[in-house]
Amino acid sequence: MLRGVSAALLVAGAVLASAAAAAAPAPPGRVFFLRGQQLAQVPRAGTSPAVAVRHLIAGPTRHERAVGFRSYVPPRSNLLGVRVANGIATIDFDSRFVSGNNPGSLLARLSEVVRTLTGLQGTKAVQLLINGKVTAGVFPGVPTESPVTFAYLQTPNKGCRSRPSVSAGASIHTSRRCNYAWSSWATW
Repeated sequence: MLRGVSAALLVAGAVLASAAAAAAPAPPGRVFFLRGQQLAQVPRAGTSPAVAVRHLIAGPTRHERAVGFRSYVPPRSNLLGVRVANGIATIDFDSRFVSGNNPGSLLARLSEVVRTLTGLQGTKAVQLLINGKVTAGVFPGVPTESPVTFAYLQTPNKGCRSRPSVSAGASIHTSRRCNYAWSSWATW
């Protein structure tokens, strides 16, 4: 008898727990703004990449600005589209997104977008388009002709060794063509 009551209570508890889990709200979305010299997470409603980017374009709330959050994504940027396939989020902005010529501002806005999209719907890298076309040479030190990862943007500025030449007696030389995105905007 006691076993039967215990089993019934366990089943009822499991049913109630699963019903409560089903009724619980979806986990909140998030975006990343700058706070000081760091990207910091801020909760937002919605979890889709398009909703997250719209929140980024809207910028920090008045309260968030008062406590030090800021965004370098131009507030009048237009999101033309975003889709995620095979771990790559392809995001298309109008030309307002790349307006201005301050290298720190350009790199900060790219970092905000890449960090915000990383992890959403399995995103591991972000391919940036401007008016439907791949960009090149806009973000100092960051090649955007192919998808960009947040890990790449975090890489400190330092020289890298190039591959040794295959010819006999060739010397190994260093190249300054390595990533310097993080250090060029994190210190301003």
